[in-house]
Amino acid sequence: MGLGRIQRGWEGIKVSADEAMQKLLETAQLGAGGRMGPDHDGPGIAKAQLPPIQEKHRKAVQFMIDYIHKHYAEDLTLEQLASQLYISKNYLNQLFKKVTGETFTNYVIRVRIERAKALLLEGNHLIYEVSEMVGYQNVPYFSTLFKKYCSVSPSEMMKFRS
Repeated sequence: MGLGRIQRGWEGIKVSADEAMQKLLETAQLGAGGRMGPDHDGPGIAKAQLPPIQEKHRKAVQFMIDYIHKHYAEDLTLEQLASQLYISKNYLNQLFKKVTGETFTNYVIRVRIERAKALLLEGNHLIYEVSEMVGYQNVPYFSTLFKKYCSVSPSEMMKFRS
C-alpha cells in the first residue's frame, strides 16, 4: 500500500468523523454568558453555559452536557462519550474542565444530586427509589454523596418538603 493511499484513507476517516460529530451536535442549544444560565432540564438542574472557545470544542462539550442531562440515570463514562466524539478521554476531560470548571465525574454527580434533591422534595419516592432513579444502585454510597454535596442527608432533605 502506497503512502498516498494511506494518507487518503486517513483523510477520509477524518472527514467522516467530522461529519458524524457535526450531525450529532447540530441540534445543540448553546447559551451565552456565564457558566450557569437559565436553561433547565427538570426541577433544580441548570445546564452549564459555555464560554467562548473553538467551535468544534464548544460543540463537543455542549454535546456532553446535553447527554449527561438526558442520561444521568444511566451508567455514564467518559470513555463512552470520548469514543462517540472521536476524542481521547484525557483530552476530553481537560476540555470539559476548562469549559465548565469541573471534571466530567463531578458534573455527573452534581446533576444526579440536584435531580435527587428535587425528587426528595416532591415527597413521592422513598430514598432507595430516588437513589436508583438518579443512577445509584448503592444507597449508602448515594447517601454519602448526597450529604457531601447538600450538607444534609437524604432523610433530612425529605423533611424540608412542603
